[in-house]
Amino acid sequence: MSQQYYYYKTINNNAIIALNKHKHETILFGKGIGIKCNRTLNSLVDSSLIERVFVAQGNFSYLEQLLQEIPYEYFDLVKDILEVASQRFNQDFTDTFYFALLDHIYFAQKMLQEGQSIINPLLSEIKMFHHREFDVAMEIIQLINQRLHTHFDQNEAAYIAFHFVTAMSNLNQSQNKKLIAMLNETLRFISSLENINLDENSYYYGRLISHIKYFLIRKLENKAFEEKEVMSPSMMESICQSHSYEWKLAEKIKDFFEHEFQLKVSQQECAYLTLHIVPIISRKGE
Repeated sequence: MSQQYYYYKTINNNAIIALNKHKHETILFGKGIGIKCNRTLNSLVDSSLIERVFVAQGNFSYLEQLLQEIPYEYFDLVKDILEVASQRFNQDFTDTFYFALLDHIYFAQKMLQEGQSIINPLLSEIKMFHHREFDVAMEIIQLINQRLHTHFDQNEAAYIAFHFVTAMSNLNQSQNKKLIAMLNETLRFISSLENINLDENSYYYGRLISHIKYFLIRKLENKAFEEKEVMSPSMMESICQSHSYEWKLAEKIKDFFEHEFQLKVSQQECAYLTLHIVPIISRKGE
């Protein structure tokens, strides 16, 4: 038997507050549910009117205010956005994220209608370091522009992409911003090294960025690098001897991490950096 809900309070035409069998408050959303349901206290809510159930968390009064202000079309739009995102990322998203995205899109649209330009200072960095999330966000921007008859651009796509980055990460929003800043500083340092040729369109560049990004994420999450014989001492010695020049560059990056970010970097990590640097140096030689 499906969950039953009992009427408690009307928020607007399309949303009510109800109690489940455990007497916990939930938000029931559905077109016209606030008009069509039996609004007698504790009366059973007709399940055919319910399109979505939200478990109330955090600031409940803020959610009520949000629901009262935002038109139905936005709720429907965000539902479709999250369906697209769930398919692209193969991940489900929480109710908390639904409301965060709803809030963001509604107020971004209000800013646009009021003639305020939307500039994202992290646009370049998000495109570079979170290109997958950005590509999906650009697809979503097309959907938003079609449904709301608006003209959001890459700046807004970068904001939406960052919402997805945070939602799918173990890092919080502040830590993700710190990650982007650390990646930026690291790339500037690597670009300053002799004979390093960073071609943003190359496969090797993408591999290097991904490796450094996940190394920094592990550090921000305070996870120790797995040293389970992934690379033997003899293999590291072989890499050091075969690619001594690239190893020295990797050690400079290692020193940079340790001095700038106070991160401990293992010899194994140095070996991996060397292997990523080798094809970049080779490409320049070619």
